Amino acid sequence: MFLNGQSFEQLVQRLTTFEEKLKNRPDIVLAKYFKIQKTNDKSKCSICGKTNQKSIITPCNHIFHPKCIVEKIKNKQLKCLDCDKTYGNPPQPPGTFTKQIINQSCSGYEKTQTIEIVYDIPNGLQNGIHYRGAKHTCYIPNTKEGEELADLLKTAFDKGLVFTIGRSLQDGHKYQVQFNDLHHKTSLNGGKYGYPDATYINRMISELKQRLS
Repeated sequence: MFLNGQSFEQLVQRLTTFEEKLKNRPDIVLAKYFKIQKTNDKSKCSICGKTNQKSIITPCNHIFHPKCIVEKIKNKQLKCLDCDKTYGNPPQPPGTFTKQIINQSCSGYEKTQTIEIVYDIPNGLQNGIHYRGAKHTCYIPNTKEGEELADLLKTAFDKGLVFTIGRSLQDGHKYQVQFNDLHHKTSLNGGKYGYPDATYINRMISELKQRLS
């Protein structure tokens, strides 16, 4: 149960701040935001597998010890650690992920072909809200690491982690499909969203592995 309708992202930020002050008493921290219930001796934490009298019961009815879930929340794993149900941002609307190899190169990878990924999410209706869809074309150098990144992005897309619905930064549209804090390269060269960027692939691989863990 969240306090005063806070988003899960706000909860994460505040929990982390409080947890830094109360490292040894996460039950006090979480009591400010969750309804902590007593559970019977047979109720085991989904993280450590041990029993405890005081536990957090998520909206999807899974049980965690306060101390265990604080450690995970600090890493911003915005999902139930048992069933992978996500909380916080609106879920990713349905769409398609297509991948192909093109005979063009990203700056810094002039002798390498490029993996072109196209995300296509049409306009739709979610929980009574009409949202505006999006189509994005993204580029990754076709290296061994690039192939790994493309595979991780496909897995993340299938799990609903790549997009969310929020206010557009371009025109202020309230319900716009947009990237869910994952930095994609939408240009072969130049600018913030283009190449060269020597550390981009490894940064993204690391971030995606953390999100998918």
